[in-house]
Amino acid sequence: MGRCKQLLPLNESPALRLVINALTEGHVERIAVVLGPQGMEVSSAAEAPNTILVTNPDPAGDMSSSVLAGLSALDSGYAAILIALADMPLIRPATIRALIRFYRQAPCAVLIPTHFGRGGHPPLFAQSVLRGLRPGETLRDLRNRHKADTRRLPVDDPGILLDMDTPEDYTYLHTLLQKQREH
Repeated sequence: MGRCKQLLPLNESPALRLVINALTEGHVERIAVVLGPQGMEVSSAAEAPNTILVTNPDPAGDMSSSVLAGLSALDSGYAAILIALADMPLIRPATIRALIRFYRQAPCAVLIPTHFGRGGHPPLFAQSVLRGLRPGETLRDLRNRHKADTRRLPVDDPGILLDMDTPEDYTYLHTLLQKQREH
């Protein structure tokens, strides 16, 4: 997008702040925010009591390098890890709570939220499974290795499918939030 997506304003807050708020309100115990090249700028938007900041040692790498950096900063005592993306700021706290609740009732290797049959974010991985992520491997590759123990959870949340990869995406999300505020 040519700009730091995490800091784009939505409802007068940086996009990253909306994601952290959803995770916090969704009862996530610990949040590891993985910082890239604009780490200092992003870190102020990431401040929260249950948040730790982690620098990705390979910021030019793929998403697995960010996941591995975040994972290295978390205690191994957590049963499961959500992978939330800063460019998907409209995920609802209720979705986060539903994923956690479902996982606690029926643990599995991978839990994917779905909206009208389409898989979205944030996926939830058993920590033992996520620790098997290899450098250069995608989360999809990891999920495919554990296909037999992957579950899908239908949620009433279109935000699990909406990201900000283009200026048009950002404008669309901004418009959606404006409409929600008016109602």
